[in-house]
Amino acid sequence: MTGIRLRLSAGMGVALSMVVGLANPPPAIADQPPTARAQVQHLLRRLAFSASPATVSAVAAAGSDVWLRAQLTPSGIDDSAAIASLEPEPTTTNPDGTIPNEFAYERRFIQRAVRSLRQVQMKLVLHWIDHFAIGDEKVHDQAMMSRYETVLRNGGLGNFEQLVAAVAAEPAMLIWLDNDGNAAPIPNENFARELMQIYLMGVDRLNADGSVIPGPNGNPLPNYSQADVQQVALAMTGFNVVWNDSDPNPNTGFAVSFDPRSHYPGARQIMGQTVQVPSNATCMTAIIHFLVRQPSVAPFQVRELLQRFVTEAPSPRYIADIVQVWNAHLDDPNQLANVLWAIAHHPEFNTTYRSMPKQPVELVLGALRQLPGVLRPSVGQGPGDDLVSGGWLTLLGQEPYFPPSVFSFYRPGQLSSLTNTNLVLQRTGTFTDVAGSKPSDDTANVLIDIQALRTRVGSTAGPKIAAYLLDALVDGGTPALQQTMASYLGAKPDDDQLRGALWLLLNSPSYAVN
Repeated sequence: MTGIRLRLSAGMGVALSMVVGLANPPPAIADQPPTARAQVQHLLRRLAFSASPATVSAVAAAGSDVWLRAQLTPSGIDDSAAIASLEPEPTTTNPDGTIPNEFAYERRFIQRAVRSLRQVQMKLVLHWIDHFAIGDEKVHDQAMMSRYETVLRNGGLGNFEQLVAAVAAEPAMLIWLDNDGNAAPIPNENFARELMQIYLMGVDRLNADGSVIPGPNGNPLPNYSQADVQQVALAMTGFNVVWNDSDPNPNTGFAVSFDPRSHYPGARQIMGQTVQVPSNATCMTAIIHFLVRQPSVAPFQVRELLQRFVTEAPSPRYIADIVQVWNAHLDDPNQLANVLWAIAHHPEFNTTYRSMPKQPVELVLGALRQLPGVLRPSVGQGPGDDLVSGGWLTLLGQEPYFPPSVFSFYRPGQLSSLTNTNLVLQRTGTFTDVAGSKPSDDTANVLIDIQALRTRVGSTAGPKIAAYLLDALVDGGTPALQQTMASYLGAKPDDDQLRGALWLLLNSPSYAVN
C-alpha cells in the first residue's frame, strides 16, 4: 500500500486525533437551514453520488428542478462517454468454464456509478441491490450478477410491479432464493417468503402512514400466514435456469425456461382471496400483480425509500404523503420517477440536511466524484489496489455483489450497523491510499489526481485551495474545520500538504454524514 506523509501543526494534530478516535460520529442536523447552494449539495448527495463544485454551480444556476426532471428520464441523457470509458467485460470463458477477470463486472458497476451522467438512476441501483439483495457467493456467476444489475438499472425508475416481475424471473434471483428448478407438489418456499417479507410488504400490516395495525390482542396483525407462503410457492413453480454449453460467451450462455410439468396451476387461496394462476410462464407475473396491490406494500416501500434517501426516522405525514403519490401512479410506467420527484419536493426533504451517516460506497464514490478521482482497471494484487475482490469496499463492509445475507448490508433504519471501530480504522486506511497514491504508482488504480485538483482550483494559494476543498467535500465546513484547514495549508501548500488536507477532510465527521 502507498504511504502518505502528513505535516502536522499543533491544531492539525488535535483534529487528526479526534478523527481517529471518533468511531461512530453521531449525525447532527444543521443548527440553521442550509444555504441555497448547500441545498443543491444536499440533493446531489442524497439522490446522486455527490458532484464536483463545478457541477453544483451548474445545477444551482439552472435550477434543481431542471436537473432532477432530466435525471428522472435517464434515457434522455447521453451517457455514451461514460459507457465507452468502462473497462471491457469478459466475452469468452476459460476452457474450464470459469470467467477470466470476472471481477471486471463489479468494477464496471463502480466505474459507471462514478462516471455516469445518469446519477439518480445509479443511486437507485444502489437502493435496489440492497432491497432485492442477492449475492455472488451463492450465484457464482458475475456475468449473471451483472445482468441482474442491468435489470435494476433499466427498471429502477419505472413501474414497481414491472420491476418486481423482472427481478423475480432473473436467473440470479432464481438461483439465490432457490426458485430454480422449483417443482410441485412440495416446492421450496424461500423465494415466496422473502418476496412477501422483504421485497414487497413486510410481516406486519401497515397503515398508510407506516404505523403498524394492531390486532384485537394488541399484537400487530400479520400480512400473511405460512399457508399463504405455501400457496405462493406452489404458484411460482416450473422455472429453470439453463446453460448453453456451446456458447462460450459468459454474458449469453444462460437463460430461463419454463416447464409446465413442474408447475402447479389452478386457483390459489392467498391472503383470503382466490387468485387464478395460469399454467404458463405468466404465472409469476399473475402472482406479483396480486401481491403488489396489497395495502401494506405502498407504506412498506415508501418508508424504506425515505429511510435510504432522506431520514432513518421519516414522519408519519411524510410517509402518508408519498404513499398517496405511490398509489396514484400505481399503473404508470414512470411510477417510481414520480415518487422520487415527490420525495425531493416534500417540505421535510431539506430539514434532514446532514442527518444521515454515509454508506461506505457513498464515502468512496463521493470522494472520486467531488474531486478529480481516478479509477483504472485492476493493476495490482493488494487490497489497496482495488475497490472490489478483497479491496477497499470489501474491507469497509459493502462490496456490492457480496451482501452478507438476504437482508443485504444493513436493514433500513439501521445505518449505524455499518459503522464500528474496526470499520472506521479501515476507512482511514482507505483514504490514506486514495489521498496518498500518485498516478505514477503502477499498483494504484484508485486515487485523487493532485495536479488535476490544482488545475480545477485554478490557484496555488492555500486559502483558495482550502475554500475549494471545504466546498467540495463538506459544504464549506464548520468554522473550526475552516480554521484548521487554513492553518495547515498555509500560504502556498505543496503536494504532500494537499494530500494531508484531503486525508483530514475525508476522515472528518463532517464528511461522514449526508
